[in-house]
Amino acid sequence: MADIPYRFILAVAAIIVVGAARIDGGWWLRGLFYRMVDPEAKDMRAAPFGLLVLAILLTIAMSVLAFSAWFFNGAEIQDVGAFLDGTLTPIFTFITVIGLLLTIVIQQFELRLTRDEFARSANALETQIQSTDRQNFESTFFQMLNLHNSIVNAMDLRNKEGGQTSTGRDCFKTFFVYFERMYHNNMEPNDGDKISSAYKEFMDSYKQDIGHYFRYLYNVVRFVDESPVVDKQRYMRLLRAQLSDYELLLMFYSCQTPIGKRFGQYVVRYALLDNVPRDKLLVIFHENLLPAAAALDKDDFTSEGT
Repeated sequence: MADIPYRFILAVAAIIVVGAARIDGGWWLRGLFYRMVDPEAKDMRAAPFGLLVLAILLTIAMSVLAFSAWFFNGAEIQDVGAFLDGTLTPIFTFITVIGLLLTIVIQQFELRLTRDEFARSANALETQIQSTDRQNFESTFFQMLNLHNSIVNAMDLRNKEGGQTSTGRDCFKTFFVYFERMYHNNMEPNDGDKISSAYKEFMDSYKQDIGHYFRYLYNVVRFVDESPVVDKQRYMRLLRAQLSDYELLLMFYSCQTPIGKRFGQYVVRYALLDNVPRDKLLVIFHENLLPAAAALDKDDFTSEGT
């Protein structure tokens, strides 16, 4: 084998490989290695395949070179064997390493698939939990809304003077007439004090008839406010649609008093008084109190619906 310039051929091949490795400003082999060990790389299976092909080509090239020297140049078979042993052993070792890396890559790929599946399962579970929470909330909300309507429908108010009986939502018109009378009979010089004093007198007289209504309505609104649902305004609009003009009027005047202070924060936040009939206010200038209690003027709220 002394006459065969295989060391020269190997040197030239090495120079070619090293030169070809520098492509587009980056090391090709390094790029292959990075893609091979990166479980997020979409083409990571191509990296060990490329290295495997390179090892096979080198093995074929060395074998052809050795047998060409034996067949054409008359080299001793022992020299050919020694040459193949010295050159192919590192190549086969390299192929073994490639196989190990390929195993690691496959494991990483499977791990990525498992992780993605876990992520999809977690997202699906979260979506299911959110859907279940919404269903539970809506079930409770509409049950509370039905109970609120039952409370209204069960109202029965007898007018002692005329002997007439008001039932259901008609009672609120009668309540407002009583409150209006108390307001105009009140002698407080300040209008804010006059509203508070008249409303306190009204509640002292009819608390047993209307107190549970406002307490339950307050708890319905509070339930929606404290719920985890995102579109709370949607449910508040449904609630607001259940309220009659005289219910809104009494709620409006309640919010002007210390009695309705806690309820007032929700009334402002969700514009529950947006549809209060301004023409039925006790005096016309009370309309100036409305934006503070309703949070939004009627024209400003049309984009959200009524």
